[in-house]
Amino acid sequence: CDDIPNTDFHYELKGTVDKHSKGGYFIVNFSSYGTKKAGVYYNVPEASNLVRGIVLQTGWTQIFLGGEYDDFTSDIYKSMVDDQVKTIGLVGRTPSMETVIALIQQSNLYFGACSGLMVLSNLLRVPVCTYYPPFETPPGRHLSGTWHDPVIPYMSLFWEGYMEDQRKISKFIDKCR
Repeated sequence: CDDIPNTDFHYELKGTVDKHSKGGYFIVNFSSYGTKKAGVYYNVPEASNLVRGIVLQTGWTQIFLGGEYDDFTSDIYKSMVDDQVKTIGLVGRTPSMETVIALIQQSNLYFGACSGLMVLSNLLRVPVCTYYPPFETPPGRHLSGTWHDPVIPYMSLFWEGYMEDQRKISKFIDKCR
């Protein structure tokens, strides 16, 4: 694909990775290259409100991660900068995979889109609440239940209804605590 930037997993892999203890954080990553090209399927105000709901329920600090071209994640972050909760925006600003791994290890949850960071979070034993793209809608849903470690809390969502998703996320977080 000519329109995908030439990256090595978006980050330089260097150094060693130590195990970090959990903090009061959660990772937000809703996009990959060109997510907004998917059309009106993605909605910044609704996604922002889902993130706010997690903050209100848990008190955790949100950390926005992604490549510099992660447009949807960046738009959600920008919509939340003026909120009264602590927001850390690292979209396009994480220098290495080592840094990304350390941030994920300290997090209590990965929340966002189906992505490499989602799989990495599961490998690092962090609960995952993830959204799948339009092609995963019924009857397909080939990816949603096939990749995760069943020991690690996991929930898949499909953008089928904002209010219902909010209820499911809240219930999932209670289960993860």
